[in-house]
Amino acid sequence: MTNFISGPFISELLADNAGGQDVDVEGDRNISKADEFIDSNAPNGRAFTPDADGTLIKTNPTPGTPDIACFAEDTIILTNNGEIPVTDLQPGDRIPTYDSGAQTLLGLCKIHVTVGDLLRTPELRPVRLDPHLCPGAESILLSPAHCVLHRSAKAEAYFADPEVFLQARHFEKAGLAQTEIPRMGVSYYQLLFQDHALVLANGVWSESYFNSSGNKDSDHMSQDWRFVENVTLGNTPHAKSARQILRWDEALLLLRDLKAKKPERAPLAPVKMRRRLQG
Repeated sequence: MTNFISGPFISELLADNAGGQDVDVEGDRNISKADEFIDSNAPNGRAFTPDADGTLIKTNPTPGTPDIACFAEDTIILTNNGEIPVTDLQPGDRIPTYDSGAQTLLGLCKIHVTVGDLLRTPELRPVRLDPHLCPGAESILLSPAHCVLHRSAKAEAYFADPEVFLQARHFEKAGLAQTEIPRMGVSYYQLLFQDHALVLANGVWSESYFNSSGNKDSDHMSQDWRFVENVTLGNTPHAKSARQILRWDEALLLLRDLKAKKPERAPLAPVKMRRRLQG
């Protein structure tokens, strides 16, 4: 059975870890099925950099170079004070995480991608995951590289772990989701914790920002971030991802189940009939 980890599990997690103490996560989660070392959100992905005019352009990816992996601006995040729009979060907020109870949000970054950038660079276009892809959750708009948590017996059979990460672009590539080009562009938000974490976003467990320990030049991005005191990207590296990040060929093994179960959209009634139904 294919399943995505969503809201119903939060009460159990908070009850088990009401004090917000850190919990050790057993097992090396940064080795993929093919023994590929994963030290970024996009181990097989692309890198982007602004040119002299501020336009995002493709560059050659290097090991440890992260792709943009973020929440879109309409995302709602569960915090210790209830559900809050990601746009209203502040460094220092306490946020429940899947593995380690409530954790402090150490940093927050906003990246705006213009409609021009989205038109020129399809790889930056946000992906809409509909509720049928994440049972118990709401529709969520994510950057293509952003990972959501998947749990199934098939994942355990293939990858020796019942819980793995699937990227939003995997769903789009499998024909299960579509990209969007918002008229005003899109603002992406990244959330930094002490460790790579899972937070509840629109009812689905999704990853936080992964700060690659291999990115020695990470502090040059700090001007785009807001941090709690004494925190920088340079002094908050992450040694491993919270779960295995599947490559496309691996993800397809799990997405085939969803593809077979994708609900058919009911055909629209003729215009005259719709008018009568609407009274």
